Parts: sequence; C-alpha cells; structure tokens
Amino acid sequence: MKINPRVLVLVFSILIFACNARAATSNFTKAGKIPIEPAQKFLRVGEKLTYGVYWMGACVGEGTLHVKEIVKIDGRDASAKTNDFMSAIYKIDDTIHSFIDVKDLCSLRFEKYQREGRYKADEVVVFDQKNHKGYYESLTNKTKKEFTIPDRVQDLTSVFYYFRTLDVKPNTALILDVNADEKNWKATMNVLDTEALEILRQGVHNVFCLVPKVGFKGVISKRGKVWIYVSTDAQRVPVLIKIRIPFGFVVGVLEKTE
Repeated sequence: MKINPRVLVLVFSILIFACNARAATSNFTKAGKIPIEPAQKFLRVGEKLTYGVYWMGACVGEGTLHVKEIVKIDGRDASAKTNDFMSAIYKIDDTIHSFIDVKDLCSLRFEKYQREGRYKADEVVVFDQKNHKGYYESLTNKTKKEFTIPDRVQDLTSVFYYFRTLDVKPNTALILDVNADEKNWKATMNVLDTEALEILRQGVHNVFCLVPKVGFKGVISKRGKVWIYVSTDAQRVPVLIKIRIPFGFVVGVLEKTE
C-alpha cells in the first residue's frame, strides 16, 4: 500500500504539573452581529499555540498545538501526562500521533498510546484513502482488523484541524466522518452564536462556540463534554477550551501565539 509522501506534521502536547497561578478569568458578551470570516484553506507551517491549563481555578500545566513541518509522513503528536499531584486524582498519560495528507487534510495514519485512569489502549490504524480501507492493529492484544472507510475520513485528532479550514455560519452544524474505536462515526460539529470573549490581561477576542458531539470513547466524549471558543477570523484559532471531566472542569487558555 502506497501512502502519499507529502504529509504535514502537527504536534499537540500537554504537560500537567502543579503551580500556584490562578486561571485567567473570562467574561462573555453576546454579539450576534460579529461576522465569521471565510476560513483559510491551509494549515500554516510553524504555527504554535501555547495554552495554560487550569483545573478548579489552579494552574496545573501547559499545552501546545504545533503545525511543525512538512515531511514524507505527516504526524500529529498528542500527549498528556500527569505528575504526582494530578495522578492522585485522575491519572492521564496519553500520546497520539496523527498523520495527515497535505493536500486533502485527511488522515493517513493514527497511533494511540492511551492511559486514562484504569483504561489502557495502544493501537495503530493505517488509512488507505485511495481504496477506502482501514487497517487496525492493537499493540496491547495483537488484534488486527480490516474495514471500509468513508471518503477522506478523519481520525479523532485530525478532524479539528480539518474543521479549521471550513467555512461556517452561526447556529449551524457540520457533520464529518471520523474513524475511532475501529468504527466509522458521524461527528456533529455544532457552531453556536458569536460572542465577544474578554480574557483577563489579554483583552477581547471575537469568537464563536464550537460544541462537538461524537459517539466514540474518550475522556471528552462519552465521559465529558467540550466547548471550544474559536476566533472568527480566517485563522480559526482556538482561544479557550473548556472540558468537563469526571472531576470538574479543565480549561485551556491561549497564552502565546507564534
């Protein structure tokens, strides 16, 4: 099976640690007349977004979203780790690699090394987009499966970057094909109204609220809910991310853009 050699490396990482700073407070103001600009149709190589991660008002870590480089195999790395402080509450130690095609922005390969509480999963999925076939292998129990995939299917991490290139309107929904848990799903991306979001020490951002609804397993799907506040300009930058987990809310606040 031949894979398109032009692929884009995107990296997501989050390191959880205890610190004394408090979350940057935010305030929303309804502003229905704020327009949502047409999205740029590419991902900017070199883009790096750095977030402060907060839990119950306390700083617990730092996360980054990084469009790293174009290589022969496109990888997106996602990692989440807890230190002793958070591990006593809910241990998370995840690493995800998502390889996406530069031109079509669809997933070519997905690797997951997941540790969430007692849940454990190590797996690899290769997507043959040309022949609409997926090849799954569990590195935990050596299970292998072959299945059919929809055209230009996304994995559970590439789908958000693909969404950033789409034109949207307030109070509408987009339905995207996502493969996860060895199955094909319909992910509903609910675009809510536009708002003016003021963040302490950062000023005001014009945003719309994105609420994804999915059926596959994960700490922010079946076991939680996520609200993503995305800039209304062409770059579609996620400014604030709020996740409900079994132990309250985790909030990611954009603190640096490169």
